[in-house]
Amino acid sequence: MPKKELAKGYTTGTCAQAATRAAMQMLFTGEKVEQVSVELPQGEKLQLDITDIQRKYTDRELPDMVSCAVKKNSGDDPDITNGVLVYSQVRLSETGQIHIDGGIGVGRVTRPGLNQPGGEAAINRVPRQMIRKEESEKMEETKNHKDTTLSRLPVVICLAVVCTFLWGSATPAIKIGYEQFHIEGTD
Repeated sequence: MPKKELAKGYTTGTCAQAATRAAMQMLFTGEKVEQVSVELPQGEKLQLDITDIQRKYTDRELPDMVSCAVKKNSGDDPDITNGVLVYSQVRLSETGQIHIDGGIGVGRVTRPGLNQPGGEAAINRVPRQMIRKEESEKMEETKNHKDTTLSRLPVVICLAVVCTFLWGSATPAIKIGYEQFHIEGTD
């Protein structure tokens, strides 16, 4: 009897990586993200659905905090965490620093052996590296995005002058239109 190939799943770390990528994208663009593509350590790409999206706003156009999750699929591996939601919460800090910390359900290092200092979130080295990779890619995209034509002060000033001119010319243009079409000013 031929052996059946086992269904592939993905790790908790991959779920955290995908949730972080989606949360950062929403934080920096304000656009809702319902699916992301992440690259696995071996170079393989994986599309994952995003769920339980929460965004908090204060006085900015973009959110100050985004939280979202990926539902873990362990494939045929009898993993106790199959089906759990793995969350990532990303928020802006005053210093601009990024700090990785485990959320609800993520254990804390209490003894040596996990290559993380005591008290830190129990996130293994490779998932931590993949999360950092997502963060650095999003930060680089954001840095490049900020340096667009419309973000340069002289361009913004020129556009403001043009818009002011157009706004100021609206009333005379309307009056000319009324005359051309023989419309009374009281209509």
